[in-house]
Amino acid sequence: MRDVYNLGNSKELASWFAEHITTPSANSRNIIESRASEKEALERIAAVNQLGDTMVMKTSYWQRVWVVQEVCLAQKVFFVYGPTLFIDEDAVLYAHQMSGIKLASGMNNMLKARQRRFSEVMRLETLIEEFAAQMCTDPQDKIYGLIGLANDINAVDNSRNATEGDEDEGDMATMQYSGSEDVDFIIDYRRSFYDIWCDVVQYLFRCPYYFVPAHLEEDEGELARLRHERLTNLIRFAGLVQNTLQDGVERELAQLAASSSASELGAQLRGPKLFGHHLVPARGYLAGEILDLGPSYAAFIGSFRHQTAWRTKWRKHYRKEHELGQLREMEDRYAAKILNYSEADVARVASIQGDSFVAFRTVDNGPLDDLTAARTTNKQKIMQDVLKTLSTLPSKSLTQNAPGGEARRFLGTDRCMGVAPPGAAIGDWVIRFFDCDAAVVVRPNDASDPNTPCMLVGRADVADILDRKGPHGYDKLGSLALQRGYSDDPDHKRFDLVMDWHTLQRITASITT
Repeated sequence: MRDVYNLGNSKELASWFAEHITTPSANSRNIIESRASEKEALERIAAVNQLGDTMVMKTSYWQRVWVVQEVCLAQKVFFVYGPTLFIDEDAVLYAHQMSGIKLASGMNNMLKARQRRFSEVMRLETLIEEFAAQMCTDPQDKIYGLIGLANDINAVDNSRNATEGDEDEGDMATMQYSGSEDVDFIIDYRRSFYDIWCDVVQYLFRCPYYFVPAHLEEDEGELARLRHERLTNLIRFAGLVQNTLQDGVERELAQLAASSSASELGAQLRGPKLFGHHLVPARGYLAGEILDLGPSYAAFIGSFRHQTAWRTKWRKHYRKEHELGQLREMEDRYAAKILNYSEADVARVASIQGDSFVAFRTVDNGPLDDLTAARTTNKQKIMQDVLKTLSTLPSKSLTQNAPGGEARRFLGTDRCMGVAPPGAAIGDWVIRFFDCDAAVVVRPNDASDPNTPCMLVGRADVADILDRKGPHGYDKLGSLALQRGYSDDPDHKRFDLVMDWHTLQRITASITT
């Protein structure tokens, strides 16, 4: 650092820097002189820059989560590295475009965020999405470090948690729409990863952005789009937050399960209240119906014979060569992927016990659309109706008598394939979720009725037909039923789901987004 300092004219910068950051008066002459001085200084510094395109670009500084605040919240920023100084973000971007100076990805993301810091883009949801890969010592800071940037949330002193955090029926425990008020978020490092995860996920249903603004009351199409958007994003966002916390939620719950009884665990993991109940609404789509079950995961990865026999069975269900070609292409990628699964990856493909889950097909404005609409006043009644549907489902224990006690390869309609949880059976339905690889297997209460409510069998692992990040998007996500959500798609592939918080956590742990 001393060599770099002595190499250039950094010694001369101190006095100029102090003079420059003094805000000039409104006098146009002072502004012109200031800009001329700035240009002269930048030219002088550039002339002795000995670092070329390795300037600030290789350092890990830009990967730190707290630097996001430092860059985005400052009224004015200077970039100084050795003998080099850029007066603001525009100068950095100009140098990047005109001089070929390379920008680290973290630096570039921060500069873009700074340019949009006054817009609705600076919502907590968007910030987590943008900066989930930033580094910090404490995973909690990957959430807490972004709260100060979000324009739709307020940080609350953790002393408030000492008096209100344990209440069951108070405002902090019951999530209700709060009009145009901002969302309060408790900052408390004593809280568990699970509690922090619940707080961030339930924010989607408190945030004013997700409720219909008054001026849109007459636009029914826009109302339906907004309701659909917040419901389809729930599963992906819940998984993204778990990934942001670096699997801390999953590890914490594994330790808790080892030291607690089932009833104790259930009481600790019931989560906050949404609309008067400890349940969460979400939206997915029908990816396919299970046509065949193949070898167990263990047999598949351990025997080439089982792999060959599994591929041979496809001709029982698919005859067209172009469909078989797509299946072979999918299988080539998917088999290579699951062969490298860890024990934890395999363990996530599991049956999920519990009665607090129901899935049902919906078209146009269903009960969850009304539930999440700001103008709806009978939200608790809607949830009561959903609970009545839950009570009509058979006992969950009946679903565990299906053949096979291991996770098994499956093939479904619409070229849906993957690994099904223990207890899955032919005729079960596979439900997937927007822009992620999360999937569940459900069992219809009445297979002859396409609108019958469904119970949960467990979490599945599925193969993608297309690259979700590619130019052509997702296989089923391109359908009218998912893009519009409220369309008249004849296949009626849209599914609405209601589940408890722990089930949501298990479905979204370590998903790929």
